[in-house]
Amino acid sequence: MKLSPAALAILAAVYATWLAVIAWMMTWHWSAPLIVFMLGAVLLHISVLGSPLRALVRRVQVGRGVTPRCAQQLTFAVGFVLVAACTPFAVAAQRQAEARELEARRLERAALARREAVAHAEREAAEAKRAAEQAMAEQLAAEACAQVKQQRQREEVQRQERERREEGQRQERERQEAAKREAEARALEQLRARDDAARVAQRRAEEGPYDSFQAQQMCMTRVAKDFGLERWNEVIEQGSYVELMDRRIRNTTWGNGHMWWWRPKLKNAYTDEVVSVLCRVYDDGRVEVIYDD
Repeated sequence: MKLSPAALAILAAVYATWLAVIAWMMTWHWSAPLIVFMLGAVLLHISVLGSPLRALVRRVQVGRGVTPRCAQQLTFAVGFVLVAACTPFAVAAQRQAEARELEARRLERAALARREAVAHAEREAAEAKRAAEQAMAEQLAAEACAQVKQQRQREEVQRQERERREEGQRQERERQEAAKREAEARALEQLRARDDAARVAQRRAEEGPYDSFQAQQMCMTRVAKDFGLERWNEVIEQGSYVELMDRRIRNTTWGNGHMWWWRPKLKNAYTDEVVSVLCRVYDDGRVEVIYDD
């Protein structure tokens, strides 16, 4: 019985699908015998008479004395067994290759891990170095800042000491100047006192024991008594002329040569009585009043 081309195509599609499923579910080593069997069947089916594959099947048929289909089955079975016998070796080789690949990957991962560890250690060392350098820089900066601070403190202490010294010197100068001014003031006061005493002595030597104001008061006191009043300021002066009569050429000397004379107009503060008098005050305190008519 010979299959039509459509049936062969359907059978080939089913067989190919079945092989694809097996190949997807298993490794290609276990699928290789089936693939060889399929390819052999296809090649035998499409091969022409006198081809090497048909010659091999014919030789098996003659040598074994079997039918042509049995010779084909025996030939493919032997091929399948031979390929299947090679499968464990291929699987072992694949396993070894996979193991070598896994080992290579493991070694690569280990090398990568070592490189990463070395890089990490280098990074840590670099970070530690940078941290140490930064710490050193900070320490140097802190030391420099401390030195600057100490220098500023020393300068501040020196400035304060200099200011205290200058302040002490200034106070000492001021004290000396104040003492000098005080001494000068005392000397000037003493000089003034001596001058005043000398002037008073000279005045008393020239004018006598009274000055013009005292002489006027003495005269007004005498006139107030003549008016019947108690105080000299109750007599009001309305105009006067006072002169010291001493040894000058234009005057007259009386007694010991000192005498005040005064020619005022005096008014009673209560009665408005006005009198013109000539008042003379002597060195011994005598007061002479002459009323003009």
